[in-house]
Amino acid sequence: MQTKGFTLVELLVAIAVASIFTTALYMTFNAQQKTYIKNTSVSSIQNTAESLLALLKKDLTMAGYGVDKKLAFYIEDGGPNGPDKIFINDRSFIDDKELFSGYYGETKITGGSSSSSISVKYLDIDNYISSLNKCYGNGTNCDEFLGGISQYIITDTTSNNKIAKINSINSNTLSLDRPVNGNYVAPAIFYCVYDEESQDQECNTINNSSLNVLRRSDRSSGGKVILADQIVDLQVAYQDNNGNWHCDGHTGDICPMTPFDPTKIIQIRLTIVVKTKTRYQSSQLKFRPAVENRQAGTIGDKYTYRKYMAMIIPQNLILER
Repeated sequence: MQTKGFTLVELLVAIAVASIFTTALYMTFNAQQKTYIKNTSVSSIQNTAESLLALLKKDLTMAGYGVDKKLAFYIEDGGPNGPDKIFINDRSFIDDKELFSGYYGETKITGGSSSSSISVKYLDIDNYISSLNKCYGNGTNCDEFLGGISQYIITDTTSNNKIAKINSINSNTLSLDRPVNGNYVAPAIFYCVYDEESQDQECNTINNSSLNVLRRSDRSSGGKVILADQIVDLQVAYQDNNGNWHCDGHTGDICPMTPFDPTKIIQIRLTIVVKTKTRYQSSQLKFRPAVENRQAGTIGDKYTYRKYMAMIIPQNLILER
């Protein structure tokens, strides 16, 4: 008995059907893979943003702890083309024992106010023993003011000369990158974003080419530590005790607060914008969104952007009112 085989037409039809099925299967797999990569990427930047917001929220909530409240923080507006910068008094070396003992996180400016070379009463704020004229303990690593590490200071003035970076220290004289005013000074934490658009060199503390990163500069890190990448914006708007909003970009907005006085700020709106590392080829045009008083980015770069926001009440300032 002779077995009948496939005709050429039947074979071509079978190949065509198999090709269609294989193509559909591949397209489904490819779409699922792209969706998975996108969702994973978005989830990653969401986790990053939430962690950063938690850290910033903690620092701003506690701002003003152990210092004159005018030393609490300073917000430098980046305008329509750049991220904002945040300076907060560094409370990491202050504890309750020191507060009850009369030690605070600030020291008096004894000379050079309104200049870029100021003298301070103590470099070691918290452990200095005047009767012994030395630091508490073994005397090593006891100074809260350090030079050459991108450490910033903040003063109690309400003029524009409120913050500066320490270039070097000679005895109790701080050589700064700009003149400052005020009667008291404290070490400060500095938050900034080095983004691809403005490329503000003040935030590029180690002169490398890493863009879209958020840095936190303090006595320990000296600005060399990148907290996170894919951060493209940091924006701050704040409301004063008269109900006026500053730097939110809306009609009637006053930006920045002049003079800047943290004791008059009752709440802060903090926004971080992050973007995915991968472009997604879709017909929808993607671009960095406008946030507060900063303009939107370039249209059509096809990255996925997310913005995350937190409302913050500076507790130590509220308690003083």
